[in-house]
Amino acid sequence: MSVGGVPSNGGVQFLRSAAFDSTAHPAPREQWVVMLRGTIEVTVSDGSRRRFGPGDLVLAADTTGMGHITTGVGDPPFEALFIPI
Repeated sequence: MSVGGVPSNGGVQFLRSAAFDSTAHPAPREQWVVMLRGTIEVTVSDGSRRRFGPGDLVLAADTTGMGHITTGVGDPPFEALFIPI
């Protein structure tokens, strides 16, 4: 997995990973997630699921509670930008 900062005052991060799987977790802060490569499936606390792929913009605002589960779908690598609000 590669995580890198993008020069900015806002804490933008680039993530590239062979796996994008996680256990349930809240977002560390409200942030936009811009999918650049690969497809992920996000499961939220009510059990609903959605898939996001290249070009999709996701608002991660579940900073409390159980949060969400992220699963990589298809071929890696998975790449995304995380942009704090």
